[in-house]
Amino acid sequence: MVGVLLTTGRADAGILADAEPWNKRLVRTTVPKLPRPELDAVLVRPDGYTCWTSASHAPITDTLTTWFGAAS
Repeated sequence: MVGVLLTTGRADAGILADAEPWNKRLVRTTVPKLPRPELDAVLVRPDGYTCWTSASHAPITDTLTTWFGAAS
């Protein structure tokens, strides 16, 4: 089960650092822009649905734990 973390160059370094323990279960990709200009990061579940965005103000670690299990 692998998710995708899409980030732009504006992505908060904290988001990337927080997601690091899940690197074996994520593909991390930098993109020039996302469909909504206010976003700088999007987490996509393995089934293709978005499960977190940087605009959600929820910690990415909570969502990663929910969808990908405990950090390793």
